[in-house]
Amino acid sequence: MDSHIVLKQLRTLLETSPSRIRLSDLPSRLGINGKIDWLLACYDAPVYYSRAGQSLLSYPEVDRILEDLLDQSNDNVIDATSFATGLDISDVTLRDLLSQDRYGSIHWWQDVESPAKQYLYREDLASAVDHCIRSFAPAQWAEGKDLSQRFPSAPARLLLDLAKQLDIDGYPARKWEVLKDRTVFAAEQHGADLESDLAEARKAERQRCADELRHHGFTRVVNTASPPDGANTKDFLAMIEKVKELLLTDSTNGHRPADLVEIPLVDVGVGSACVLAVQASLDEASEGLRLIVLQEAARIWHAREGNEGSPKLRALTLRCLVDELTTELPKLLLQSSHLSTVESIIDNKLEHLQAQDDSRYQSLLTERLLAPLTLYAAGMATVKDETLKQHLEEFLGDHFRREVVPSLTAALQDERLILVSHAVG
Repeated sequence: MDSHIVLKQLRTLLETSPSRIRLSDLPSRLGINGKIDWLLACYDAPVYYSRAGQSLLSYPEVDRILEDLLDQSNDNVIDATSFATGLDISDVTLRDLLSQDRYGSIHWWQDVESPAKQYLYREDLASAVDHCIRSFAPAQWAEGKDLSQRFPSAPARLLLDLAKQLDIDGYPARKWEVLKDRTVFAAEQHGADLESDLAEARKAERQRCADELRHHGFTRVVNTASPPDGANTKDFLAMIEKVKELLLTDSTNGHRPADLVEIPLVDVGVGSACVLAVQASLDEASEGLRLIVLQEAARIWHAREGNEGSPKLRALTLRCLVDELTTELPKLLLQSSHLSTVESIIDNKLEHLQAQDDSRYQSLLTERLLAPLTLYAAGMATVKDETLKQHLEEFLGDHFRREVVPSLTAALQDERLILVSHAVG
């Protein structure tokens, strides 16, 4: 069957199917035999997968998902992970869906203190926060303001981010704080009381970090002051030392200062952030991350279409890792200098797989083409009769064209040692 016809049938199936299409059912539903990798590689429109990658989402289902998302996000901030899990789609698929221009009003936000928490919110929320803050008279900056009271469904740190992004003359954006899970403005006339409350909140946060470090082997320490300055940096470093002291003063845990590792985090959208980890927990997380990186790099390699270079394959591997990782510490390591180590592991694995394929390619080429060709050439050299020799050469040439080369090509394709971008009808 002509490949253009099959691609047209796939488009019709995706456009009309009322439900998901299992990849294993595609050959029979399209009337083709063999693998379908070429089909998905050649398809020139978006393809969306289920969470486990075993099914394709039909376009009617995609429309239903996005309409539902628009509906739910009208007045609420949505937990992105729960939303994606409930619909059996991956975070990556949800991000791809939202990349469509018509859904540009929906934004993806990640909690810098808890990276596993990801949310979706409408542009209307950002506009409403902007309008709310602009409605405050300059004199009101001396009063206490509770932004969470105006927007109860929004996570406090999302409101904090939106509040700090505003650019208004005379607007003291740095005075916004998250206090007891509420986004509040530091009122000047109640500064002493607020500072006392903040001190208590910071003390509780230090204790929380120490308890988490004690029970889980790591904790994330964050300073959300923005923009950071010398004083804030000193406060942050002092907080790290306090967390260490709280852990080490507990004589029952057996930890020593040398057991604790401080890992700065980068590109996290906050003033300063780091992970404090017990060395044993860090070693375990690093090894677990290394193993899953190797597995994911191999999966991406074997699923490649054939036109991707190493940078693209590395980027695809890193992108898929976020969905595959189920524990927080390995995810945090991807936001640190460990990322370069992970990238090196991916590159080395891809190089190893390429070398394996090159070796196997050479073996098949030698075994099925070069060795028989050498053997036949040696045999032909012993034939003295020129007429017989000419007939044998024609026979062997025809044999190689009709049988040997096609058989070799099929074997190379079966083992994905050569990849084609389209099927031959």
